[in-house]
Amino acid sequence: EVTTIAVIYAVARVCVTVTVLSYWKYINQRVNAYKPKFLGTYMFSKGLPLLIVSASLLISSSADTIMLGWLSNTEEVGLYNVAAKLALLTSFFLQITISTIGPKIAVMYKNSQIRPLELLLQRVTTVLTGIGLLSLLLFVLLGRYILGVWGEEFVLAYPMLVILATGQFFNIASGPVGNILVMTNNEKIIRNITAFTVSLNLVLNFFLIQRFNASGAAIATAFTTVLNMILCYAYVRKKTGLKMFKFI
Repeated sequence: EVTTIAVIYAVARVCVTVTVLSYWKYINQRVNAYKPKFLGTYMFSKGLPLLIVSASLLISSSADTIMLGWLSNTEEVGLYNVAAKLALLTSFFLQITISTIGPKIAVMYKNSQIRPLELLLQRVTTVLTGIGLLSLLLFVLLGRYILGVWGEEFVLAYPMLVILATGQFFNIASGPVGNILVMTNNEKIIRNITAFTVSLNLVLNFFLIQRFNASGAAIATAFTTVLNMILCYAYVRKKTGLKMFKFI
């Protein structure tokens, strides 16, 4: 039942929170190099932009569904949710990549190992681009059959799936550009970009949903996703000089 799943999810989140806080307390007790007041001030100054980014992404991930329910109907919400969940599956590979190479980016950049870091990022983005392209082709060619697993009526979500999958392709192909800005002390830039694209996403959702229903929400989400990645990549090139691709 849905209620059981919700309870399990809530309990799991509480367990994660308790574990993280306990581990943080353990680490904090072992660190004697910083005074608590200094550490708190430092963490706040560095963490506030990232907190704004996280809050903006949380709003963005829910805004399309909420506004769709407000401006359209439950049928459109159901179709859109299935398409969105499928399209977002490919971001799993990007999240793994970010978790794996994030610390290495910070260390190599700090040690001025720009060329080795650039080569690493180019290899990573090449692999991610390949995965993103294969995923996009899979959804384009077999999307109707995949959606049919939920029922014949869900095949109507195919256009939304293709639109969202296209946005996710650009998201994956751009590699860990947002993470690079964070790891190179440019977290305020990613904050501003995210706040701008999320605001634009809300505006586009409002107008496009009224005209195209769920497809409008998909267009708004895909467009702002691509725009976010383009802006992040442009600032990575401007601020760090790193090339994610050999020819761009």
